[in-house]
Amino acid sequence: MTIVEHNFFPEAQKRFHGVAVVQKKSAVGDARVCFQVTEEFGGYVVRLVTDSITILDAIDQSRFAPPPPWLAFEDYNPAWWGGAMQGAQAYYNDHYFSPFFRCLDNEQKKAYCARFGASTEWVETLAQ
Repeated sequence: MTIVEHNFFPEAQKRFHGVAVVQKKSAVGDARVCFQVTEEFGGYVVRLVTDSITILDAIDQSRFAPPPPWLAFEDYNPAWWGGAMQGAQAYYNDHYFSPFFRCLDNEQKKAYCARFGASTEWVETLAQ
């Protein structure tokens, strides 16, 4: 967002399903960025479309991590995670958590679980 605020100027803003979608144009060149920010699953979800290499490089280098399921769904039983989930938990797992977590090696998974205070039950569930 710092890159966008300092290097892009507003071009348009519209509402899409009740959420503001912002389009900005680069102060230098023709790069554009469209994005919306919503609060979901215990964090912020940024949906972004851009042709700006600067923004894409910054995202790649930042190594964002989604909030873990025990924070996104505080009272969810770890034994129920995975498999044939439905609803918000399935959407979250399929689109955010699982693609992220599968890319981690074992040490990174341990560090992630420690960083976010995973219970023994959650660690065991995710190790399966």
